Amino acid sequence: MKHRCLSRVLAVLIAAGTAWASGSQGISEDLARRLADAQAPKRQAALRELPELGTLEAWGHVLDALKDPEPRVADEAEMALAKLTPGAAAAPGKLLDLVMGKTGFGSRDDWVRLRVACAIGDGALSLDSSAWERMLGDKEPGIRRAACYSAERMARAGRLGPEKTVLARTLEKLAQSDKHSAVKAAALCALGALDAAGSPKRIETALQSSEPAVRCAGLLCIQAAATEQHQASLSQGLQDSEFSVRNVALEVWAQTPSARAASEFVQRLTQESNLRLRWKIVEVLREWSGLRYGLDPRPWSEWSGGLAPDWKPAAQATKGMDDEDRSQILGLPIRSERLVILVDFSGSVWKKDAAGRTVKARLDEELKRTLESFSESTQFNLIPYTAKPIPWAARLCPATPAAIAKALDFFADRKDQGQGDFWTALELALEDPNVDTIVMLGDGAPSGGKRWNLDLMAERFSQANRFRQVSLDAVLIGSKGALTGKWVKLCSAGRGRVLQVD
Repeated sequence: MKHRCLSRVLAVLIAAGTAWASGSQGISEDLARRLADAQAPKRQAALRELPELGTLEAWGHVLDALKDPEPRVADEAEMALAKLTPGAAAAPGKLLDLVMGKTGFGSRDDWVRLRVACAIGDGALSLDSSAWERMLGDKEPGIRRAACYSAERMARAGRLGPEKTVLARTLEKLAQSDKHSAVKAAALCALGALDAAGSPKRIETALQSSEPAVRCAGLLCIQAAATEQHQASLSQGLQDSEFSVRNVALEVWAQTPSARAASEFVQRLTQESNLRLRWKIVEVLREWSGLRYGLDPRPWSEWSGGLAPDWKPAAQATKGMDDEDRSQILGLPIRSERLVILVDFSGSVWKKDAAGRTVKARLDEELKRTLESFSESTQFNLIPYTAKPIPWAARLCPATPAAIAKALDFFADRKDQGQGDFWTALELALEDPNVDTIVMLGDGAPSGGKRWNLDLMAERFSQANRFRQVSLDAVLIGSKGALTGKWVKLCSAGRGRVLQVD
């Protein structure tokens, strides 16, 4: 480690000295030392100064930090790259060559290319046609999807130029023939932002697709086009056989409250088999009405039946009764029958209280109460995690007495310790297509893996969750202050909830 850090220091100082000798606007020796410091927080802090310099050398250091082994540093570099702005100190052409070069999107490291593809959509640097073709043609589907999302953001912000024609053709190819549904869907959303005139036909085709993610994309394009003109399609989406499509239809239609939407939501409530989606419908109806009715559709039907055709929601005092939740974990209601419980096994779970009892010992008891309260229709999985996820099962399992006993024995026997890689555990949970809810138990402070910054995770999770709308709930154990606000933002992508406990 000492030799690696010393090499980093020497490399940065030599680069700074070369820049100074050549008369360019190099970074100071002090900044060079801090960028190469052995302590990750100091490298992280130094990175925040580079976008202000705006030189090619400064952006070169940002790109170089994308491969830093410490996630807090690499995340900081990705956020710095999102501020990419060409100026007098860094001509656009040279800056683009740098970004697409070996330390940027030309890297062999998949994570470096992914970070560039994610961040480029927020910066002010224009990509030429060749750069877009490289990003959208990457061998990794996750990178192609991230590039589509960046193209969509740039189109919505009006930051695309002459490259739009070639970009549109490339996106059309992805939307029609990519092997991965999520990439097709992301390309459709980008096309919707790039070419609004072609959206109606594209939406119609997408809604007839056999791939749920593509149907979800069609509904999201409705949101970007003219929602009120597509109520029949949204109604059709609410009746879709796939939970994800029904979920997206609800979220899209919820953006434009109307008497018809309220009536359709109540009707869906009477038919919906998915518990989490029923609760999401209730949450929307509560926001619109000011009432606190629960899952019983009868009072909601009476309310919606009395709405005028031109009704719009108005701020009202809430009233009515709330439903009781059969299952809870540490006080958080479990409003799902298709859930994964993630448990952070990093250092905090092994801390002892004054009586010498660990948080893990309490979780053993709480988890027993929770799992044994599950109905027979519930399917669940447990994934403790440290530096890697440790799943109890490969997929959701029915909550039979035998399965619950095995899961509890598995959990009680776990003695794993180490850094907590929440992001990888989250990605693993999302791989199961039947999951509609993920519940995280822990102190809420990531300490390992490829992602560390919760604000950045919120943006990336929102992107990953677009065509699923899985709910992420969090029970923060012993956490206080700003951390809670970050989790509220992170969980908001799927109407998730956050609860603090001591």
